[in-house]
Amino acid sequence: MGILVLFTGIITICYACLEGKEL
Repeated sequence: MGILVLFTGIITICYACLEGKEL
């Protein structure tokens, strides 16, 4: 479960970075 949480966190951060670059 720890790995799943870490993976989800990385995806969330990457998504936020992509949104920030678009805007």
